[in-house]
Amino acid sequence: AGRLSFSDAEQYMMFQAGANSIFNGDKLLTTDNPAYDDDQNLFNKLGFEGKPAHQGPLVSPAEAAGKVLITKVSAHNDIEMQQCA
Repeated sequence: AGRLSFSDAEQYMMFQAGANSIFNGDKLLTTDNPAYDDDQNLFNKLGFEGKPAHQGPLVSPAEAAGKVLITKVSAHNDIEMQQCA
């Protein structure tokens, strides 16, 4: 929140320091937000590519390499476990 008070360079430094997300939308509880198109232009300028909304989690490198045991819980509380191969 409060990104309108920071320059593009300062926002870039925040991402390089570890910030990994932003809030977008017209207004937060206490402060305005940059317009959606302004955020898109900034990300394009900085070479950032965001994850689409509501797409679920990305696969971790350990999961992709088959080094983790994945546990899935359904809405009926059935537990399914599978070992990645």
